[in-house]
Amino acid sequence: MVDMNLEDIQDGQPFPEEYLEPLRRLWEDPSMQKCWERGNEAALPDNLSYFFGDLDRLFDQFYVPIEQDIVHTRARTIGITEMVFNLRENKMLMVDVGGQKSERRKWIHCFQDVMSILFLVSLSG
Repeated sequence: MVDMNLEDIQDGQPFPEEYLEPLRRLWEDPSMQKCWERGNEAALPDNLSYFFGDLDRLFDQFYVPIEQDIVHTRARTIGITEMVFNLRENKMLMVDVGGQKSERRKWIHCFQDVMSILFLVSLSG
């Protein structure tokens, strides 16, 4: 039985060992696999199979994320987030406007005085 009163995991702390087996059983359950096969109908995260397929490594007490872990991680953005960076001699402003349809009313004004637009989309469909 998993203690539901555990504190949040802090940076650098391993995942609680008692979560490993329940998560493994959940992922191996035939019903869960059927859900995964139809994940596009339920908006399941496309990185689920990557992380659930490597639970032992993720639960290792000395786990350190590898490059592929970072690539498979997704942070949902809402609202407008700005980041300034330098590219050669040019100061660039990147504006992440979030992609949800419900967010569009917040960011339509960001297209004034724009020199270029870069659209990023998920290839996972």
